[in-house]
Amino acid sequence: MKGAYTVLPKYFADSDKVEDLESRLVTCMVNLQGLTPEEAKKDPFGGPGKKVPMDALVAYITSESRGMKMNVAATHPKEKEAYELGREIFFFRGGPHDFGCVTCHGSDNLRIRLQDLPNLTKTADAQRAYGSWPAYRVSQGEVRSFQWRLNDCFRQQRFPELEFVSPASIALTMFLAKNANDGVFDAPSIKR
Repeated sequence: MKGAYTVLPKYFADSDKVEDLESRLVTCMVNLQGLTPEEAKKDPFGGPGKKVPMDALVAYITSESRGMKMNVAATHPKEKEAYELGREIFFFRGGPHDFGCVTCHGSDNLRIRLQDLPNLTKTADAQRAYGSWPAYRVSQGEVRSFQWRLNDCFRQQRFPELEFVSPASIALTMFLAKNANDGVFDAPSIKR
């Protein structure tokens, strides 16, 4: 597992899909452990104080890449397609408040309450932000994954719930992970 997280998301021939860590774990749980997709994806986001087994597994696996540089290739045609879709999702604005990822993460010196918001259009900010998930969320009292972070951002934008390990979530992850290339992965970390 050493360094595995630093190259994800990536294309896997056996599933013929681009997968991030969580979706790859679901694929393995279904194909190797015999779980149904529904069982493998059951209750992925939890709530305050509620443990999510997938988050613990993700924290353990990602810890094996700590201190290594992100190196997401995005050279396969399906990886390139995912990256471009992720870019579109990042810049898309909609919903009742005309929000998008770019609303909070497309300018310098923005914050929500006392929380600084990284400008994910800048390489250094993208490297620091992406490289710090999964994280122990003090407000949740639990470790949470990057899939959880994306889902929570969609909730705050008043968008429909981002389905766990959906093609949209993986595409957005591909966009953010590739933009974090050459940054040192420094998670699991701690967040307010």
